[in-house]
Amino acid sequence: MLTYVVLSITAYLVLEILRAAHSADATGYLLVSGLIPLPLYLVGKSAEAAAYPIDVCLLAYLVAHSRSALQYVLEHRVLSAGVSALFGFSILATFSGIFNFITFDSGALKFYAYTVVRFWEYAFLATFLIASRPDKTQVRRICILVISGILFYEILHGLQVSGILPLSGEEYFGPRAAEYDAGEVRASPFSDRTAWFLTSYRGVIGGTASINAWFSLMVFEAFRGKIKAVALATAILSVFSVLAVSSRSDIAGLAVAAVVFAFCAPSGRWKVYAASGVAIIGLYAAYLAIVPQADQATAMSRMSELWNPELRAVGDYADRSADRASLASYLQEHPRELLIGTGPGNFHWYEARRITYNFFGHNSYLHWTGELGIGGLILLLSWCFSVCMYAATRRKSQSHIASLAAGTCLAIVTGRMVTAWGSESLFGTQGMGGYSLYLVGIVYLLVSIISDASLPRLSLPRTTKVLRNMSV
Repeated sequence: MLTYVVLSITAYLVLEILRAAHSADATGYLLVSGLIPLPLYLVGKSAEAAAYPIDVCLLAYLVAHSRSALQYVLEHRVLSAGVSALFGFSILATFSGIFNFITFDSGALKFYAYTVVRFWEYAFLATFLIASRPDKTQVRRICILVISGILFYEILHGLQVSGILPLSGEEYFGPRAAEYDAGEVRASPFSDRTAWFLTSYRGVIGGTASINAWFSLMVFEAFRGKIKAVALATAILSVFSVLAVSSRSDIAGLAVAAVVFAFCAPSGRWKVYAASGVAIIGLYAAYLAIVPQADQATAMSRMSELWNPELRAVGDYADRSADRASLASYLQEHPRELLIGTGPGNFHWYEARRITYNFFGHNSYLHWTGELGIGGLILLLSWCFSVCMYAATRRKSQSHIASLAAGTCLAIVTGRMVTAWGSESLFGTQGMGGYSLYLVGIVYLLVSIISDASLPRLSLPRTTKVLRNMSV
């Protein structure tokens, strides 16, 4: 049953994208598709390499709107805020995949191909969203669509983590669910795979909820009416989701993003945000009260590791720290891997040789250095800083929504940069592929709004207009 529901929703979104008169009219449907973290099928030997509804919707978006978008990009030379870095990633991943397949590890072809396709998706998604340039009405419609999708997504997750909705990975796979046995997942029915993915993939749930929180707050600040109340409720649920999954990296990134957003947000909102904080604490306390005692202990232990150095000495944190040190040392001693890496998607090569313990590296910076060499690290940092600089310099835009979008973009990317130190949260390609497309989509929607070329501007005083005309 769940299979048909997902396919029906995807088909509806594709239809809306294809018949949209303008690319901006299709943007909301494209981004909503990123909130369906359900694998339609599993590819090859990688149990986490999957095609998602957002892949299908992106293809429909390119088919219907690529000509007008490309024309706009070429005429206006629009490749701002790190799009060139994404194309650089795509070119580097393609070259590295071909080179490493021929000379280094021909058995990783499926990993190479999958990752290369992902990076080209990131680049084209960013390019076409930059060219969408939504006007004021289209921005509101996009926000309504995305907020509706986020609210449904977060309610579904809240029902699951509270135990009301019976979707639990352990129910399907037993006590080994946390170990993610690829063979069992691949052989299980679609609904079971969906349940595991939706409820057990901590990095995807926490990362998506972090993005949702700041986008929802932007909508709360930007609009009036019913959408304002819905946006605030959605933001509260999104922050609760981050806390409920107990992802330490996402919680740390959320805290940093909160500081950035508060610095950029309009003044005079402290009462609303303070009340929202109390509501979030209350939700989390209620959640801890109803979950089993073992889950309570696990959640509190993971929370405590954020500030207790003694607890950090054991468990996953120690494994990740050891992986970072081991991989950094290995790359220094092996110039070939430092220069070109082991190929896109081939991080498991390090694990097979006991250089690292974790399959994904749990650190975006070392992960992409390991797979694509020093060029991968440079491009990753280039994308992060270029987007942040673009947003920071436009926080005082004349357009209210553009100014809010700039602050939101800065908060999201900064928070993801912090999270990236403890997880593969920036441009993850296998299990994180759908989440990363959603991240890129939200960031470049915000970049397009920031550009505010077609948004109405505030009227200028007459003297200012005269001086502007004189300067021209």
